[in-house]
Amino acid sequence: MLELENGFYLYVNYDTINGVKYQTIRTLFEVSNGKVIVSSCDIFDDETDNTILSQHPSSIDISHYTEQDLIRELETFNTSYSVTRNSINDTIDSVKKEFIKLNLNCGIIYKGIYRPLLNENIAKHSDDLINEFPKQDAYADLPIMDRQEYSNRLNQLELLLDDLFDVFNVVAPYKKNLSCFGNKIRNIIILACTEIDSMMKGILEKSKVKPQFKFYTTNDYIKLNVPLQLNEYTLSLSRFEELGDFKPFFKWNSNNPTGSLSWYLDYNNVKHDRESNFSKANLTNAIDSIMALAALMVSQFGYRNELWHEKVGKIIKIKTEPQWNIRELYIPRREGEEFTPVDYPF
Repeated sequence: MLELENGFYLYVNYDTINGVKYQTIRTLFEVSNGKVIVSSCDIFDDETDNTILSQHPSSIDISHYTEQDLIRELETFNTSYSVTRNSINDTIDSVKKEFIKLNLNCGIIYKGIYRPLLNENIAKHSDDLINEFPKQDAYADLPIMDRQEYSNRLNQLELLLDDLFDVFNVVAPYKKNLSCFGNKIRNIIILACTEIDSMMKGILEKSKVKPQFKFYTTNDYIKLNVPLQLNEYTLSLSRFEELGDFKPFFKWNSNNPTGSLSWYLDYNNVKHDRESNFSKANLTNAIDSIMALAALMVSQFGYRNELWHEKVGKIIKIKTEPQWNIRELYIPRREGEEFTPVDYPF
């Protein structure tokens, strides 16, 4: 007999070519106490400007089903709940099939941690997944839960960019000038890194993670690297592409959580002893600090929203971002329900 835990699943067809699994999503469904409810993410809520989960009005009792019984049943559902595949010419019995269990239930999100939202664009083309990873151009973001906090964070990022461009009016933004240092540049570094401290502390506090010692430090912040995938972000300044790409968290590791972030180490040094470390208050560290703040914001809120585009989207370009396994995506809420933030299991 078929045994499936409660939760949400994708029913997919797949083929493996040269060790790579190409998967086509057929159906999203929920298992609840021995019953299957076929679901869909193709309804758009104009009021909240976001996708919501719809579910078929009838359920399937699978208490005496085999896996093949359920597959045949799922194949009979109409196309508003099951994806039609014109590109699949094989009969259903000749195609490889599997169920993929998603990590979270519908409407459940982690506090202060970004994941793309499962949506119909992820499932509208054949070969939607490659080794369980959807295409990034199909990602959709959650609605902003706390617009006031997000606006405040964006405003601070805007102010820092304004200060940086003021410096560029005096010191030309050429690579050979990135070692230039000074008091205004020092202030940019301190403000950007103070904001980063505040954000990282806030994310940990939301999930009730206490500091190892009296205050939060990079020994605590490093716990965010995996859930936020900060080392996967690459950014650039759109108007100054000649400065190159910036990956502020690329080398961050738990063996040396402060020293592996050179810009953060220099921030601490120049904050506590300016005279001995004044040369570290340079443009390289200022830009890295601002880019680190931008990456942290995106890893918490996403960037596919009107506020980001309105305020900084034309200035900062997100060139690479994490690729998320389909199991990790957030599932839309049901109509009439709200998203429920939960602690991340650090």
